[in-house]
Amino acid sequence: VRFPVDRLPPLKWETSRGGQLFPHLYTRLQIAKADAVWRLACGADGAPVMPEELNHEPD
Repeated sequence: VRFPVDRLPPLKWETSRGGQLFPHLYTRLQIAKADAVWRLACGADGAPVMPEELNHEPD
């Protein structure tokens, strides 16, 4: 499920154990604010397989 940041309440950015900032949402996530949904299939080993269109490096 993908949620555009501009549709969400303000996120709180906190430092993770690895030292990077990580967004947190401390309220209910309203599913109606999602703009896309992908179904995950399972591979032969039972592990989820990402859809090809999501299997890329961010720009």
